[in-house]
Amino acid sequence: MSKLLVLTFADKPLDESNHLRKSCEKYGIKWKSLIHSPWTENVIRLKLLFEFIAEQDPDLVVLVADAYDVILYDNPEAILDIFLSLKSDIVFSGESNFSFKDPHKWIAYLRRYPRGQATIYHYLNAGTFMGRAKHLLQLLKALQEICKIDLFDEEALLPIKSDQYLLSRFFVDNSKQPGKLKLSIDERHTLMGCTGGRFCVLKFPDLGKWQAFSFFIIERSLLKLLSLHKHQKIPKDFTFRLGRFYNKKTETYPPIIHFPGTQNRFNNILGELSKAKPVFSKKGTWIFAAGISCFAFIVSLSVGPLFWFITRRTS
Repeated sequence: MSKLLVLTFADKPLDESNHLRKSCEKYGIKWKSLIHSPWTENVIRLKLLFEFIAEQDPDLVVLVADAYDVILYDNPEAILDIFLSLKSDIVFSGESNFSFKDPHKWIAYLRRYPRGQATIYHYLNAGTFMGRAKHLLQLLKALQEICKIDLFDEEALLPIKSDQYLLSRFFVDNSKQPGKLKLSIDERHTLMGCTGGRFCVLKFPDLGKWQAFSFFIIERSLLKLLSLHKHQKIPKDFTFRLGRFYNKKTETYPPIIHFPGTQNRFNNILGELSKAKPVFSKKGTWIFAAGISCFAFIVSLSVGPLFWFITRRTS
């Protein structure tokens, strides 16, 4: 059986209250945190990963995970079994929002994106992904070539900011390359559950994939513009059941859970969903945020079909 290592990145050692550390220790999973202080931009994770992975056993299976908003719910054997069953070199967690830091190329990459048909979680999330060391090393070397960057040049990396942006670019471009790595998105959340693109102020029904896609973008953009995005905190798909998180949309219990955000937000979400304590209260500006959510839903009814049309024209 292949060995599993959980690898994360932080600006200081993880303390005993850290959920990722606690869950690894609970289930007997080996873990390591690579320290970079002060922390600058998330893209630095790729540099740290490259330096580390080049010295590992090529067959070591590595779960690359965010340090402060990820928690595990199973033993290493069960996690490895699910990973191997997906029959991919590298598996990325799937979210429903296409986060892409280059606005000039966002539509172009959205149109070219190799979307699956299984669920709404088509899009790569860099907060959790998993593969053998040799395949991760192959990915990073190919990413340098395709994106024309030097992952060891920290000054050149900093303006890029987002590792998710680079990995999303690579995921799209790699799909067109001969002899490419076999990459996949865990659309069914069988291995990695991710709430990216699925938090909201009010829980409206999904009226199609593109309506749901556009609703989150519109609601998020308006809330951030008005500094009200703290109210976008209701997970549309996940609930806590039988001592772990359950995705109602996919009907799965993924053993790796990622709720993108800050450490405090993650702690609050875990507390609220597990009913450990009442964390959120609807006071003050929530009513205004709820009005924005209603407006976003109405607008998404028109914008959703527009996204469908734009992407359909190139299929």
